[in-house]
Amino acid sequence: MSLSFRQIECFLAVADAASFSRAAIGLGVTQSALSRHIKELEGALVAQLFYRNGRGALLTEQGRLFYERARDIHANMQSARQELGKIGNNQCVIALTPTFSRFISALVVRTLAERVPHVQVRLVEALSSHILEWLASGRVDLALIYDTPAAHGQQIETVVKERLHLIGPGDAFGGVRQIPFAALADYPLIMPGQPHGARRLIDQLAAECGVSLKHVLDVDSLGAIVDLIRSRMGFGLLPVLPLQTELRARELQSVEIIDPTPLRSIIAVTGKHRAPVRGINDIIRAVKTLFAQAQLA
Repeated sequence: MSLSFRQIECFLAVADAASFSRAAIGLGVTQSALSRHIKELEGALVAQLFYRNGRGALLTEQGRLFYERARDIHANMQSARQELGKIGNNQCVIALTPTFSRFISALVVRTLAERVPHVQVRLVEALSSHILEWLASGRVDLALIYDTPAAHGQQIETVVKERLHLIGPGDAFGGVRQIPFAALADYPLIMPGQPHGARRLIDQLAAECGVSLKHVLDVDSLGAIVDLIRSRMGFGLLPVLPLQTELRARELQSVEIIDPTPLRSIIAVTGKHRAPVRGINDIIRAVKTLFAQAQLA
């Protein structure tokens, strides 16, 4: 059985993390898939590389010997990828969640066209879990997603900490501009279900503040939540930037939440397994500017 670069990559991840579960999160793969790669590698080498105890996975003597060789192989392969990429890589594949795709696609395309016209941009849309799998496999160069533990271990840059606002029908709040978090107990809320990141955040803050929230509907679609709010079925806790069209048309109204303010980090994640593309830093800077101009930074 021959060795593969992916097997070596998985081996190094487990060795560095001293844990199969932490390594799987960092690589964006399932623990069973990671275990399979390690088993195949051990079969090819006819050696046991790890032994597991209650605290994680430790290298055996054979594993420690192979670790030094594997690091050299990995470094050489990464260097070769980068050198080859400098010659012919002129496509930038950018993954966006549906929330971001709604308002940021034009900005990304315009930025690339103006600043790096030789780069061919390709936009893809998916849920965060799928995007992280694509990053791990090298299918995309850059992703814009909400911060999630599953992304840790990738190359991450925080774009902005985005505020969640209370969103209601166009005439819901009159002249009120701010409300304390505790006042959310008075509103029937339409929210994503667990384990959605926004829901986890709100539930955690509610528990810390001793606030009992009224969840009337669990809905995992931004568009559906907006439609339900417009139909006066309830209120939402949402970022305002994807809702600019509805807010300007006064179909919706937003109120800032304080004491405390719910914040979610938006991150730019770059793939480790594709050659660098010129223009990625320009895109990240442009996205930061967009949020700063919207006074969400």
